[in-house]
Amino acid sequence: MRSGAALNRDSKILQLANSLGAADGGPARNAFELNQALNAIPGISVQLVSMNGELGLVHDHIRSNLAIQDPRPLGMGSSGASHDSVSFWHLVSRLRNADSLIVHGYFLWWVPIFVGIARLFRVRVALMPHGSLTSHQQKFSRRKKAAFELLAGWWMRRSVWVFATGSEIEAHELRERFPRVSARVTGVGTRIPSTPSLSPIGDPISLLTMSRLAPKKRVDLCIAAAGVLLSRGVRVQLDIAGDGDSHVVDALHDQVIELGITEHVRFLGLVTGEEKEMAFTKADVFLLPSEDENFGIGVAEAAAHGVPVVSSAAVAAASMLSVESRELVSSLSATALANSIELVANDYGGRRQAVRNDAIRLFSWEAVASRWMDALQSPR
Repeated sequence: MRSGAALNRDSKILQLANSLGAADGGPARNAFELNQALNAIPGISVQLVSMNGELGLVHDHIRSNLAIQDPRPLGMGSSGASHDSVSFWHLVSRLRNADSLIVHGYFLWWVPIFVGIARLFRVRVALMPHGSLTSHQQKFSRRKKAAFELLAGWWMRRSVWVFATGSEIEAHELRERFPRVSARVTGVGTRIPSTPSLSPIGDPISLLTMSRLAPKKRVDLCIAAAGVLLSRGVRVQLDIAGDGDSHVVDALHDQVIELGITEHVRFLGLVTGEEKEMAFTKADVFLLPSEDENFGIGVAEAAAHGVPVVSSAAVAAASMLSVESRELVSSLSATALANSIELVANDYGGRRQAVRNDAIRLFSWEAVASRWMDALQSPR
């Protein structure tokens, strides 16, 4: 978008993501689905390019017979480049003719290059750091990040028109750290099922946690809370969906055995497609007591399926929900988590419809795409 001009019919947007591989997690998925959502807006044409050439998500959608808007891999040279890849110079040409540029990522070698080229061509840049500038993430790879800031970060921030964030928590932290930047909450979207389950709470209560199985996700608290509830005479069934490093998964299995609750806990592994839909359909309460969560796509997916949420206050997506839709635990302890689950169970009432309404307002791709368009047209 040049010199503050507004987007109009036939506007062209170029979108760059480091990867479209499933292993790249949230940023890859967000870029891919955002590409589809923006292209659904009449008069807007968006081209998505995978900078490392990985197109796993695209291939998955092709196998699912879903329509896609032709994302392309970047080919840095003629040798080894696929027939549908975009060369570096072709990408520069597309950027020159674009009205705006959306960048996913921050501490990546190619980001300052293309932000700089966009500045040269007077193309407005919206950058989504995907949590890489939060205080939690600054604890990791400090030397590399300090070097990046020294060489490129300071001028790159001056060249970015607007920083797009998944939540107000991230936007607030960004503004506090860099007072001169413009930060807007665009959110992260998910598919909203046409016929969610709005059934009463079950007996036993079906608890679901779904994420990468990593220490910061605190799946161990979900297991311990299930043990606490069972000791109180509350019938529960905990389903754990996701995969992770073998030593983490093994430790969780051992915990279940030590607590003597193997009949009440199921490890589903990585679930996709119909298995994932079934897990959300059966769930009564979704759990995510993470130590840190820049967004928490599982919360958005649960809400879209009408499943009330119990999470830590560190999960940004949960903080966006109304109080009728979620309970935030008072502390990261099994007792606190169990207490919050009981609060939801004892006052279930209209929670399913409330969280479903929140999801449509906050997490539908139509709503997210609209906020992106507002961000691209916002004054600095």
